[in-house]
Amino acid sequence: TLNEEKSTTKTYDRNWNDDVIRLGWSSLFWLISYMFMGFCGGSVAFYHMPRYYESYPMDLPDFGYDLIPYFCPVIDLPLISDHDNVQSLVLVVLYFYVVGNCIARENGRIIFQRLLHLNSLIFVTRTTTVGVTGFPNPNPRCVSRQHNKVTFVEAVQFVMGRGFPPHACGDLMYSGHVACILATMIIGYYHDLFHFPKASRTVNTVILMLANLWAFIGVYSTIACRSHYTVDVVISFYMTPGLFGFYLYLLKHSGVAVGGKLNWVQWLEGLDLKDSPDVIMRKYTSQ
Repeated sequence: TLNEEKSTTKTYDRNWNDDVIRLGWSSLFWLISYMFMGFCGGSVAFYHMPRYYESYPMDLPDFGYDLIPYFCPVIDLPLISDHDNVQSLVLVVLYFYVVGNCIARENGRIIFQRLLHLNSLIFVTRTTTVGVTGFPNPNPRCVSRQHNKVTFVEAVQFVMGRGFPPHACGDLMYSGHVACILATMIIGYYHDLFHFPKASRTVNTVILMLANLWAFIGVYSTIACRSHYTVDVVISFYMTPGLFGFYLYLLKHSGVAVGGKLNWVQWLEGLDLKDSPDVIMRKYTSQ
């Protein structure tokens, strides 16, 4: 279950410098996978996006659009992005919440690394789907970009050459915003980040309700803004828990059985090769 771990778990002693190195590698993997998604995913999707001359989105039939009216206020996120949407604000706030908890908790490095690793898996898998099939653009803010065909070099310049983070049109399958929102919630549930031991039961219940409501607003806004089709959001709900389960599989299965080597997940988290999978989960991550 997602509540297998407690954030207060105490691990064996290790060198602080080694922890910094492992965190650095995890951050580098995150950055590389993110830029890879922008170059090979978002750029390809924008290049492959169907072009129309109409002055309105030529979106596909969508039950979500039938139920949820278009509503997409523009939000400026200081030091991050301008002219952004509600789901971006939701995601940024959830990131800050998780990072703040990581700083305050004893095994915060592990929690933060798992968020980075899960995000990296999302970025890589999304790269394999987002540019394969070109869907008609449903986003009114991208209408001006649907008229003229572009070369791949022009697509890369549009997506990657306008600052960080990259911005694209037509990168639809599946929703990265929703997947990353779900990733923060999964990490939060798994490591009990929505529960504070010194707070009352009522306060903890309110915190959990607000976190779920905040995440729901992000998912709702993704459809309301027409940033994605509803199917993109649904696929995100399938992919994110599945990728986290795959990550836990890599974590729990010792490298001893394959020549006495730790796999990359175990090494990044600093597991001890002498520990069996059962001991690892009891001593290192389990309740």
